Amino acid sequence: RSLARSAYNRGGYETSKILWEAAMALSSLYPDGWFALGAAALKARDVEKALDGFTRAVQLDPDNGEAWNNIACLHMIKKKSKEAFIAFKEALYWQLWENYSHVALDVGNIGQALEAVQMVLNMTNNKRIDTELLERIVLDLEGRTSIIESESCRTTHNLNRTNNTCAKDLPVESVHVSSPEESIMGRSRENEHLMEFLGKILQQFAH
Repeated sequence: RSLARSAYNRGGYETSKILWEAAMALSSLYPDGWFALGAAALKARDVEKALDGFTRAVQLDPDNGEAWNNIACLHMIKKKSKEAFIAFKEALYWQLWENYSHVALDVGNIGQALEAVQMVLNMTNNKRIDTELLERIVLDLEGRTSIIESESCRTTHNLNRTNNTCAKDLPVESVHVSSPEESIMGRSRENEHLMEFLGKILQQFAH
């Protein structure tokens, strides 16, 4: 397998295809190997062998959206529209969730974006994750944390001034917690929950 990968990385696609064929003859229950064989065959312009490799990959791993997409493209090359339609339908299911995750983040709904990312992970057996999207989510959460901390400091300062002003006239227990502070606490808890959710998703992908 390492020789096959090395040949592919050097641009020796025909050699890589032959080596992957030999490897899969010894161990046929390895979906990533079939996918790699399909990729090498595709680069070597062997459409039939590429189709066979990707088909064997989805037989072992039905949630491999990328393999389904490649199968659809190969069927289009062969002018088999019906087969291409079926394969594209399989490929697009997880892609819909991935697109939804981007839109959810664009409108500021990080929770929904993370749920969509988790759906894609579940549908692809923890193999596909949009790292660029996760980087955007991390930056967004960090930005929210900074804003919350800044607002918290200002609110605490203002509350202390209010308490000092009112201390002469009111007992301490009668000073009510301001609504801005309650709002900040709520957003802080929400941010912590989202960070925990993100951590669980990263752990799921790592396993």
